[in-house]
Amino acid sequence: MAKYEEHHEQVIKAHTGVEAIYSEATFTRIAEDAVFFRRKAGEDNIDDSERKRYSRIAILLMAFYLESLSNLLCDVVLGKNRRRPKKNKEEGVPGPIRRVRAVYKELYDGKELALNIDGVQDVFTIRNKVIAHPAGRSEERSGKVVRTRVDKTVSYKKFTDFPFTYSQFTLSHAEEVLEEVKDFLTRFHDLLKDRRHEVPKDVLNACFPRELVEWSKEVAKH
Repeated sequence: MAKYEEHHEQVIKAHTGVEAIYSEATFTRIAEDAVFFRRKAGEDNIDDSERKRYSRIAILLMAFYLESLSNLLCDVVLGKNRRRPKKNKEEGVPGPIRRVRAVYKELYDGKELALNIDGVQDVFTIRNKVIAHPAGRSEERSGKVVRTRVDKTVSYKKFTDFPFTYSQFTLSHAEEVLEEVKDFLTRFHDLLKDRRHEVPKDVLNACFPRELVEWSKEVAKH
């Protein structure tokens, strides 16, 4: 399968001089970085602290990856000047996931996306409530329903055994997150193939998480 055009350079000659334009698929670079840090986390010659540090970065980059890709889809399918889907406070669905659903709804004549989003919602819970907006001090308290941070309640929809404090994410958590994003986008890509005539080929290919699929195959061999 042809992959999304990763980058290109264009030189425009005008009366006033030459203008060079560099363009790249940001989401591709982010996915590559996430896989890089996941590989670093798996190296044998590092200590547990470093392993956790690389793992946290890989997890955080998955949220950026989904956000970048969703922006591309929204711009191409919905148009840059069209209003983005509004936040549904009752659902609490992150903006990037709302955009993916809106794109699907546009392509499928109002049909709702029938994919489970619990796992990818959890990716943004980690990004928004644990890493991107961290507490000054975090504390996990055991309880019957959820464990809470000192400053806010954090709960997961799928990753029920995940930590709520910044330093406690491990290599196994990073692997689960990368696999979850890979599976979600692979299924989404399969659905979009039925509308290949309405979706530009390069955008359709962009939805296939090539970097994550290749990483997953690499792990399976060992």
